[in-house]
Amino acid sequence: MTSSTDTGNAIAATIDAYISSFDAGRGDNPVSTAQKITSTFLEAAKTGEELPEPWAIYQSIVSRIRTTTHDSLTQDNLVKLVGAIKETRPEPKEDYWSSLYPLGLYMRELWNGDYPATEWASLNAFVARLTVANVLDFQLFGIWAMRSALENGPAEGELSNDVLNQQIPAAAVWIFYAGSKLWDLSTKEANAGETAARGGQKWQGTWGYNQPRWVFWKMRFEGFAGRKDLRQDTTTMAKKALEGMSKVDETVTN
Repeated sequence: MTSSTDTGNAIAATIDAYISSFDAGRGDNPVSTAQKITSTFLEAAKTGEELPEPWAIYQSIVSRIRTTTHDSLTQDNLVKLVGAIKETRPEPKEDYWSSLYPLGLYMRELWNGDYPATEWASLNAFVARLTVANVLDFQLFGIWAMRSALENGPAEGELSNDVLNQQIPAAAVWIFYAGSKLWDLSTKEANAGETAARGGQKWQGTWGYNQPRWVFWKMRFEGFAGRKDLRQDTTTMAKKALEGMSKVDETVTN
């Protein structure tokens, strides 16, 4: 009998080999890799009475994301792998692979944690990339990132520098990898009025994506880009986010 630990290790080894193949200049096919991973999982699952949810697959992928930087090639390659898993056929039961369950649930659980700035930016970059690639929709996470970095805090004053140094890069990567998507959502007023898309203390406007809120985010990035008391990488990412937003909407903040 194959243990869950053995199965998890086999899946992890396949994912690591896939990642390493790009470092070696070979670049394994994400479709064939997805087939190998899903076959490994289903073969092990035959020993049980009920087909389990494939937590081990998505946990292993996300654990690799957490050790990368937001701009790592590994990010793109793992997004392609998740997309290939989604398209894997046949499915052992309806929507087993096509729903990517429980990846969305797992990411939501992770969002309750507290992470170093680099890891937090990497996780946000991953879900932003998945959203843009139409692999899995995490557009609400974009609002949460902006709210945490740009809208939260006292009416007078700002969040602590430690919090800003953690949250601003995570918000910035949404612009880097999903800026056009977020602007499109803003023009369509997506998630309007939804409680999950509410504003932080500094945003008193309409909930959800909208153009006035987008402009507010731009002004906030602009302000943080000029701060001398924040880490240089934080202000650099704020500046790049501002530039990215201006390229997307072709406007300037006043």
